[in-house]
Amino acid sequence: MQRICGDKMRRRLTKHAADVVLLFGLLTQESSKAQLPADSRPDPVVLLQGVESSRLQIPASSLEIRYAYRSPTIAAEGAYSVDFDGDRRRFVAKSESGLKHGVVYDGTKAIVYNGILHQAEVRALSNPDTGLFFDPRLLGINSGFFWDYSIESCLPYRNAAKVGLIGQELVGDKPAWHVRLSFVEKPSLKDYLIDIWIDASNGFRVYRYDQNGLQMYSTFENNEYPWLPSRVVVKEYNNKGDVVTQTECEILHAKANVAIPPATWTLAGLQIPDGTPVLDLVNMKTKGFWYSRHGIVSTPMPTEVSAVGSTRARVLVWLACALSTAILLLVIVRSRVKRA
Repeated sequence: MQRICGDKMRRRLTKHAADVVLLFGLLTQESSKAQLPADSRPDPVVLLQGVESSRLQIPASSLEIRYAYRSPTIAAEGAYSVDFDGDRRRFVAKSESGLKHGVVYDGTKAIVYNGILHQAEVRALSNPDTGLFFDPRLLGINSGFFWDYSIESCLPYRNAAKVGLIGQELVGDKPAWHVRLSFVEKPSLKDYLIDIWIDASNGFRVYRYDQNGLQMYSTFENNEYPWLPSRVVVKEYNNKGDVVTQTECEILHAKANVAIPPATWTLAGLQIPDGTPVLDLVNMKTKGFWYSRHGIVSTPMPTEVSAVGSTRARVLVWLACALSTAILLLVIVRSRVKRA
């Protein structure tokens, strides 16, 4: 009897031991998934170079975007038509009342049309006005939507004191590698950090981009236009952790591999009214006045008669001639009647 009980006890202990080993194996397997071996962890610089390369390869595109900004004192929203091909780009604010603001950049200089002042301005990217204008290829990595930011300045691994890999984390439900750029060795950039979450297995997409108090989250929803996020949300936090500003930018429609005429990147691409004065704010001088048929001329030209005005003028001349003829015939008839 004691032998039978002992055998049963040994079998139970053996079974429990096997269960423990199995459980330990499962836990070890899950742990290995969460923390990859050091030799399989990617080089963070290579990850950033992947993002850089993917952004540089975005084809010429036309976009329709919505932009909104909210703060305790300001609320602004607008719709824009955007065209870009490499560094060259054009933003035109959409308005039912006509063109109010537009900017073109040909790779060297920007030309702005200010519909409120009714003037065109040649500007350097480092001297922007208040209108929205940024390199569309930076959507999701340019948290300030700055005019003069480039792919290199948004991914400044070349100038960082340290580029480190924090690990693999989830952004929402998307796994991504967390890369941190530190600039602590530069006195002017003390404690300045940039954190980027990169999906290396899906076109080096960036799901999150943090930059000293600014957090930018990107969502990719358009499989037909996979190069840029469909929507980005930027939140700025104060020292207490409260959101003080929120910016949203959404691509409503996108078309890639479009043929964009070279004139798009010039003043003609803004289709501004004839007679618009053009100021050169780079060299601080007046360039002249814009006319679609003649370009920029030094002095204002006489107003050209429009097609509608020309038609009205011909009608008035015809009516005047008809009336004169009728009066002349009436005079002739009356004179003949008197003679009779």
